Amino acid sequence: MTTGFLPAVLLLIFLTNVFGDDNVVSGKITGMTGKGETFSEGDVFEAKVLIWPFLNQYEYHQEALKSFSLEEYVKLLKIKKMEFSKNNSELLEITGIFVLLKKPVTDELMWKNLDLVINFKMDAFVFSQTAGRINEPIVLSQPQDTKISAQYVISALLFMLVLLGSVFAIWRRKKLTRSLVPNDEKQFCKIILDHCDTREKIERIYQEKRKWEKYIKNLAVYDEYLKCINQIQYKKNWSSYELDLAVNTTKKLKESFMESERVV
Repeated sequence: MTTGFLPAVLLLIFLTNVFGDDNVVSGKITGMTGKGETFSEGDVFEAKVLIWPFLNQYEYHQEALKSFSLEEYVKLLKIKKMEFSKNNSELLEITGIFVLLKKPVTDELMWKNLDLVINFKMDAFVFSQTAGRINEPIVLSQPQDTKISAQYVISALLFMLVLLGSVFAIWRRKKLTRSLVPNDEKQFCKIILDHCDTREKIERIYQEKRKWEKYIKNLAVYDEYLKCINQIQYKKNWSSYELDLAVNTTKKLKESFMESERVV
């Protein structure tokens, strides 16, 4: 009995090693060119997500994949195509637009949903840090007591000036809004679009696009505007060229306003 028991145990161990990884799901992200690509923090790029074997898992994680992100480093902005490979029914392929939020410290990042954890290999890319990014905290030397008091006074004055400026801006905007009758809403939106000479104003206009996008007549102009803002909004700094491009693209919108309302 002992002689027959040992081979059975060895066979069980062998089968466990062979089939034990059948349920392990693997992941990889590749570029669209088939060559190594380099991206900096804030860059938007197109790539393909590969997950296998995933046929039996797909229905449980389909919705979560629509907001796919790899920790705090890479985020999916838009899915262009999500389907199983024609050459491998177990291989899920997701083609989409991604943004590099932060340079990864390794070439393998994790995605987790419910009880599923997938490690994604990122070795097809070279990621770099945005120039001027501060990695280490700045330690200031301790000033004298008199200097500390002066700094407190200056900081308090600056805070009061900023607060007063904000209150005045809000008051002025509300006054302008109240002075308009409902039929002048479209004209008010045009005025907002004219005031887009800084990054802060442009980003605020983009965040409030639901208020004015219903008046856009030319959808091609609107698509151009969205593409322009999405390409640069995640960057730490805008160049003067990028700012000029965003300003001009935003101002084009008011030229496309319709006479009657329509939801885009």
